[in-house]
Amino acid sequence: EDAQLTLVEYVDFECAYCAHATGSWDDLRAHFGDDLRYVVRHLPHHPHGPIAARASEAAANQGMFWPWLDFVFTRQHALEREHLIGYAVELGLDVERFIADLDSTAVIERVERDLASAVASGAHATPTFFVEGRRLRGSYDARTVTAALEASRRGTRTQEVPS
Repeated sequence: EDAQLTLVEYVDFECAYCAHATGSWDDLRAHFGDDLRYVVRHLPHHPHGPIAARASEAAANQGMFWPWLDFVFTRQHALEREHLIGYAVELGLDVERFIADLDSTAVIERVERDLASAVASGAHATPTFFVEGRRLRGSYDARTVTAALEASRRGTRTQEVPS
């Protein structure tokens, strides 16, 4: 909450480009530490995107969002409901709670809010990054995103991404 910088990324768990960008997360968190607030929002547009987004929120409810993200992006070929439940088992989640959350109104509404935010911010594809409310264009490798965040830290803050 006290982070100096905010990075918002819109993702779809079935998006190959999103999977490629996942290597940047650990690098960015290592570089910026608590100075970076890294926000992941859902923009599911592939067939399994919606249920995979809900599954990530169900994992987040058990404090396992980042491990889930890393795990599932290496398994994009298998995102059916039964696969996702199996991943919950592999990651040691409370499976009954995971299933209940997967189908809960709160989780469904969370994903819908992210979709509305994407529309409001002009994000139509994944991955889409916003640094301090400003859309990042071009490459999404760790070096490019780090440079954009460092430039933002030296510059002025812009408007927030619509919530």
